Amino acid sequence: MDRELSVTLTQANDACSVALNILRNKNDYNEAHLEPMKNDLIDIQTDYKSILALMYTHATTLGIAFKPPSTPAGAIRPLKDLSTDISNLVGCVQCLRAGAHGRTLHREATWRSQEIIEAVHALLQTLLASKWDESAKQDKTYLMRIGALHSAIDFAKKDLSMDNTAAILSSWKSHSNTLADALAECEELQEESRRDSDGDDLGEEDGIDDGWGELTGTSQSSPKMSAAELATAKKVYRTIRLVSVLQQRVGTRHIVASLPNTELLNSSWEDELPQSLAAVSLERTNDVSPSKDRAWLIMCFQQIKQSIDVIR
Repeated sequence: MDRELSVTLTQANDACSVALNILRNKNDYNEAHLEPMKNDLIDIQTDYKSILALMYTHATTLGIAFKPPSTPAGAIRPLKDLSTDISNLVGCVQCLRAGAHGRTLHREATWRSQEIIEAVHALLQTLLASKWDESAKQDKTYLMRIGALHSAIDFAKKDLSMDNTAAILSSWKSHSNTLADALAECEELQEESRRDSDGDDLGEEDGIDDGWGELTGTSQSSPKMSAAELATAKKVYRTIRLVSVLQQRVGTRHIVASLPNTELLNSSWEDELPQSLAAVSLERTNDVSPSKDRAWLIMCFQQIKQSIDVIR
């Protein structure tokens, strides 16, 4: 590998390590020692997306430079530009203050930036590990790394919340989706176990193995759930269901109701919850007194704790 290229790659790789260390160890709870920022949130987000656009372009240029036959001289400039982009991205995230712009928005921008820089880091490490000789012409790993970086940038540009209110709702929806997926998986496990025990699985009756069983874990060679495992699965399902009920109750009654944005208050946020959570939805609680609501929450927490204790 060209010496100048090797040095530039190493410097860019080190810049990623430093940036990740800053973002991972940043304490958003202690901002007293920081000077007040005058940056408007819209300006910060505009700068943030502009930096991401530059990173996308520079990553593309880098990929072209390393396309066999590689041109080391053409890779120097985009590598240096990426190092600058990473530094600017961290600086932009630091302009977002938890106290001024919202803790949830700050954390969202931080972890999205971490994902992007981690993708750059992975790309650079792949390039450093490659010999870039004749034997490396068939190695397309670096293209996969560039594709992953492009995806991370696109995701951040598209889905970065506009303000802390939107960040809170986005985070809560994400948690709801996770619970919905967990419920669906538990239901599927129990349904498969019932089919196996009843002998109603057509795949088994016909003796047909189309190969999908190895991927889904339902092939004839896969061990069936024992009675103890099925009992545990049912207990886990009950626990997740209880958490789902609590998640929706807190989301609709406390989080959405307490947000200052009236447009979000009047939106169909609750209707956008995953279908599996809608199945365990509670009745409207506008007429429930705070004391009764508090008692309900305590009862739900107790049931969740008991359910977890049973699993243990």
